Amino acid sequence: MADAGDLKSPAARRTGSSPVSGTSAQATVRALAALPFMQIACAGGKCYLDFMAVHLQIRDLPDDLHETLRRRAALRELSLRQYTLEVLQAHCRQPTVDEWLDGLDRLTPVELSLSAAEAVCEAREADDAALMDVLGRS
Repeated sequence: MADAGDLKSPAARRTGSSPVSGTSAQATVRALAALPFMQIACAGGKCYLDFMAVHLQIRDLPDDLHETLRRRAALRELSLRQYTLEVLQAHCRQPTVDEWLDGLDRLTPVELSLSAAEAVCEAREADDAALMDVLGRS
């Protein structure tokens, strides 16, 4: 099947629409129309594929959660839609625990001169000593 970018003229690539005509192109249009992010408009024997953003609706949102989102959006002087989009984008930029653990597998192991427990104990002792110096105690 042809890629949607293959169907577009240079002008159509700039506008996000793609004129398509012909028998094999019609089959491609039907196949692409089955995708959830596609919309097709036809006029004058040509069809235009428009890539659309997905609309998300959340039903049965608890009132307290809605109020929290609304309040935080207002504090940032954003619409609820804009704020929620930012929250979702920030969440999706963070790796899941499984993705993070998979990333650890790709790291090269490091040899330490001390065990991790010994290093933590030394760091805590150094912090305690620095605090005692600031407080003037010995």
